Amino acid sequence: MRRGTAALADLVLAAVLAGTPAIGALAAGADDPAGGEAAIHAWQPAEDGEWTASEWTIMAENSYEGCSEGRYRTFSRTADGAMIELDYWDCAKVSAARTTTVALGERLGLVAAVDAPRTLRDGGQTVAHRPGWGGIYHVWSQEGFVLLAYRWCGLQDPVACRAAMGDEVTDAAAAIGLPVAPAANGVATPTDPLTVWQPTGGTWTAGEVTNPPVSDACETGGTGFTSDDGRVVVLTWARCPDQKDASLAEARYWAGSVLNTAGLGPAFGGLSDTYGTQTIDGVLRISRHWVQGEVYVGIETVCPGELAACADANLIDARSLATWLPGGIAEAGSASSLRSLGLLVAAIPLLTFLLVHVPRRLISRARTSGYRVPAPPVPEFEDVGPLVRRVKRGRTLRRVIVGVLVVAGYIALIMGSTNGPGGWVVFALVLFFGPFVLTALAILLLRILWRPHPLLRSGRMRARPGPAVVAGFLVRGLAILLAVAALEFYALATLFLVFDGLQGGEVVQGELERAAAGGDLLASLRLAFLFLGNTGLVALVFFAVLAVPIFAAYLLDRFGQRLTRSSLPDTLAADTRPYFLYLRGFDEDDLRVDESLGRRGFLELLAPFGRPRFEEVVVEHLTTAGPVIAISRGGSGLADLGAAKTTLADDEWRDRVREWVGGARAVVMSATPEEVRQGLLWEVEHLSGRADRPPIMLVVAPWPRDELARRWTGFQEYTREWSPFGDLAESGFPDGIHLATWTAARGWRAYGATRRWDWSYAAALRRALESGDL
Repeated sequence: MRRGTAALADLVLAAVLAGTPAIGALAAGADDPAGGEAAIHAWQPAEDGEWTASEWTIMAENSYEGCSEGRYRTFSRTADGAMIELDYWDCAKVSAARTTTVALGERLGLVAAVDAPRTLRDGGQTVAHRPGWGGIYHVWSQEGFVLLAYRWCGLQDPVACRAAMGDEVTDAAAAIGLPVAPAANGVATPTDPLTVWQPTGGTWTAGEVTNPPVSDACETGGTGFTSDDGRVVVLTWARCPDQKDASLAEARYWAGSVLNTAGLGPAFGGLSDTYGTQTIDGVLRISRHWVQGEVYVGIETVCPGELAACADANLIDARSLATWLPGGIAEAGSASSLRSLGLLVAAIPLLTFLLVHVPRRLISRARTSGYRVPAPPVPEFEDVGPLVRRVKRGRTLRRVIVGVLVVAGYIALIMGSTNGPGGWVVFALVLFFGPFVLTALAILLLRILWRPHPLLRSGRMRARPGPAVVAGFLVRGLAILLAVAALEFYALATLFLVFDGLQGGEVVQGELERAAAGGDLLASLRLAFLFLGNTGLVALVFFAVLAVPIFAAYLLDRFGQRLTRSSLPDTLAADTRPYFLYLRGFDEDDLRVDESLGRRGFLELLAPFGRPRFEEVVVEHLTTAGPVIAISRGGSGLADLGAAKTTLADDEWRDRVREWVGGARAVVMSATPEEVRQGLLWEVEHLSGRADRPPIMLVVAPWPRDELARRWTGFQEYTREWSPFGDLAESGFPDGIHLATWTAARGWRAYGATRRWDWSYAAALRRALESGDL
């Protein structure tokens, strides 16, 4: 310990070197000359986690003149294997501490880091590392103490490890509470790690390696290392003006190279480095390269022995260099390509589904649920909810089976086309058209082996061929072609983005720019995709190439369906089955219903937007038993989807309704009009007075809950004086009613569910048809 005149001289020297803080230290240490050492012994890492500390151990072999024997202690964190070591020497004089700091750095072969942060209090420090050790050293002196802190970075990100160690050293210096000496001149000068780095383990002989230039903007260099036991490691690098040029250098070095990644893993975690093995002249080599800051770095390790040991050495070498290279590690080209693939194939479609479809479904469920049905059941009312749930489960299972068959078959076809005859032509055909063919075959096979429930089969209005019908089918075919082309083009765009990214975006961009300038359309498209990927606008590929064209195809298909609609006379001529007469208020023509069952077709599944008109749902399921006819409100040049309609004048519609009622299989009447007008009252009175009255179906349409109650109650009140409608008010059917049927033999029966959507209406119509009510 320091006593007497020597101690006083040291404190005066410390005051000269470190400024006024030494005066405070003199006062603080007068009563407790061991206060600094006590603080060293009490220090613990501040970083989160449970640290286990070893006992203090004396290093008799690491002694320096004028200083006590060195002591060290290690702190380990079992959660991630992190390790910090703290060493110190207690010197008799401040000058001896400064000399020991320099000697310690020289003995360990430490060199200053290029971008070492100034972390210690008062600005004095020596921050250094030993090339090839994969860790971080901080060497400094505080008054008469020499401190050395070391941290092994392991799998941790080098930049984060360096920052964390700087925080720990700052904390330690503050806890010791003594003046920090200025940085020692012998170690403080920054040294380029690329020029002093050496591989780990053994004694290495370095030789210059010729590294061909990749661009005029980058300075290139390299070093070949040979160990005393014959191992060989080659370091190549290119220092560029910015990270983009460094990534370009990396891409040009490795463009077209194929590396085998078996048995290897990333050096820094994530997708920051590219690695793999190659066999050259019968010798296995591990190549690992990455971009850090403005530098491209490549480390190649020749593996004369087992791959596992060679791979470990390659990992340690990469981490040791990356720990002290300035700047952060850039994302590898493969990472960018995989990110684009993940975004286009999964993330963006899923996000769109979550943002658009899921909220819509949740709102729909809240709006359409909560209706009452009889509990316990009564003979006059059937709850179709159990039927809906059973058929929905079956449809889901069918789709899962089809999906599994298609995926398995697609993988088998891809593998077979890759290894089989035909080359790229067969592979391209399988790649782009395989899913469509396999889906059609799987659906056909499943339909043969497992017949779908009748609820899943929709009816189609029959029509006579004519110019409009032919045009409608052509338009619908064009819509399917547009959707298929959008899917294929989207797949092609995804492949281009991934392929171009793997080949090195900057290199490919230059080639594409030259080809596009020569009028190459495909190169122009690839260049546009590459631009969107590089600028972070890859989501536009999804919307511009897939979402918008698919929605346009959906609208085009709807237009084609309307073109194929036949007039009422043509429909009755083409379909001789007994028809349903649909009587409704024109205000319900635009009423829509929440849809799930109706999304059966190719375009409906790909474009989950919009809600169908309620009339379309009713007519679709009634058409399985016969055509549906109705009166049009006029004013539309193109027929709506739904019932076959005709326009009648005010002075003829009653005569035509009398005629149609006489030949109808059943009269389907809306029971939720805006108001009961004279026309509806006449229809009710006419049905009530006919001796040959056909079966009647009253449809309770899916208006909003309060509006629905008002309309349904009003209809019952206005029609209660006519038979058989008067019995409705006394029936007590709950608000879950979807439709009610009347026959002379069975009276009124009702069907409904606790949720009001296309599934429940379809099930109610199906049960009414199957029960013989109609």
